Amino acid sequence: MKRVARFLALMVFSHAIAAVDYSASLEQKARSGDHQAQMDLAIVYEQGRGVPKDERKAMEWFQKARQGGYPDQELAQLNQQRVALASSRIEIAVQTYRTQNGDRLPTSLAELSSLGILTEAPKDPWGREIAYIPSPDGKTYSLFSMGPDGAPKTSDDIVALQSGPNLDVETAAGSEEPPMPWWKAWLVKIWSWLTFWRR
Repeated sequence: MKRVARFLALMVFSHAIAAVDYSASLEQKARSGDHQAQMDLAIVYEQGRGVPKDERKAMEWFQKARQGGYPDQELAQLNQQRVALASSRIEIAVQTYRTQNGDRLPTSLAELSSLGILTEAPKDPWGREIAYIPSPDGKTYSLFSMGPDGAPKTSDDIVALQSGPNLDVETAAGSEEPPMPWWKAWLVKIWSWLTFWRR
């Protein structure tokens, strides 16, 4: 049951991001100025789909797509999905830690790294680590990206995860945005249900 739930969650995230592998024709289209091909190629490099992962090349192609006119609204939705996908790796590591430590939360991502549970801290679309904020009571936490400006508590912060109802994620992440769109709230609920069944 746990494996099926995790598989379904990853399928939702992966399908939302890309289902394209590297090909010479994709790179040729991207180089000729096709904005969708540039975006697909960026994701291919970011995920290592048919080529070795290369964050530098991924960022270059994301920038080219954006500068070339890739719609900002679609880019913002894609960035939210990328943050959610990166955060899912942290969520799995946190659950592993909790299982090994009497349901206690780690104090930081560095603690997960030092124990070898999280070998590499997942990055947001701008190359910065996803922020991890445990609540003062140590029972809940939030994961978020500081967005393109890199500054906390601004309107472009992207909240990725809330593990419990007592944590005000909007405050923890410093988001000044209106409530999440229905589709994002739905993904967060699915992830909460899946993590509940993993316990």
